[in-house]
Amino acid sequence: MIKILKNTLVEASCLLGESPVWDSYAHCLYWIDITSGQLHRFYIKNRKHEVLNFKRVVCAIARCSTGQILIAFKRKIAILNDFHIDSLRSKTTLLSERGIRFNDGQIDPNGRLWIGSMSELGLKNQGVLMKVDSKFKATVALDGLGVSNGMCWSRDKSTFYHIDTYQQQVKAYDYSEGSASIGNPRVIAHIPKAWGKPDGMTIDIQGKLWIALWGGGAVSRWDPATGICIGKIDLPVSQVTSCVFGGDNLSDLYITSARIGLGGKKRLEEPLAGSVFKISIPGVRGLPANNFKL
Repeated sequence: MIKILKNTLVEASCLLGESPVWDSYAHCLYWIDITSGQLHRFYIKNRKHEVLNFKRVVCAIARCSTGQILIAFKRKIAILNDFHIDSLRSKTTLLSERGIRFNDGQIDPNGRLWIGSMSELGLKNQGVLMKVDSKFKATVALDGLGVSNGMCWSRDKSTFYHIDTYQQQVKAYDYSEGSASIGNPRVIAHIPKAWGKPDGMTIDIQGKLWIALWGGGAVSRWDPATGICIGKIDLPVSQVTSCVFGGDNLSDLYITSARIGLGGKKRLEEPLAGSVFKISIPGVRGLPANNFKL
């Protein structure tokens, strides 16, 4: 276990920081504040920090093959052409039912968006996971989910990993890159409730899963072959939301967090809640990010 007392990249004070995305071309990190409706961009070299305020809930983001940013609002998908509000172009509405909103989203090895949803009222089994192609046609891959959350693909593109936060577990599926079909579901890891709730997830070059623990104040590393936690990194904040590899050689792990729901005493105890953290572990690197194919 590695103790991190303070290794902050950006003291952003996000209410609900989420969806970190590394842009290897511009060498910058994107992330969102869901509740505040903000998109953040931070350049690593000169530490330039920019914020766009959409004044509505932003649920997930991804980088496009053309360099644009795909944005999932509560029920709509849009494309941001430049880092300016006026360049936003709405593409389609994918969710029609009120009270259901998008949650985490990732891009698969063939450039499709996989985006999950959840009930805003805390209802179980209301979430779905859908896949969206370059023409913004959506099909449902999984339904009956609690909170569809972290997802990633194995290096050889044969396995898809997915978290349903309500279930406290990670499932693996056989994945077909050509058809984007999944099958043969199996639980490969159980996260103890005492550790917090599994949230965002990424994968490293060795095939190990990194899972953010909401309420657990840590990110954890899991071996999907054994279902065993093989590492845990404590952070000075309790609500850890997601993580992504970036930086030179993809050797830095960027971790988002939240301060939403923290009472006055807890906020005093966690002055860095809502910040973005950076850690580097010798010998550990991430995989290159997939981009949405436009």
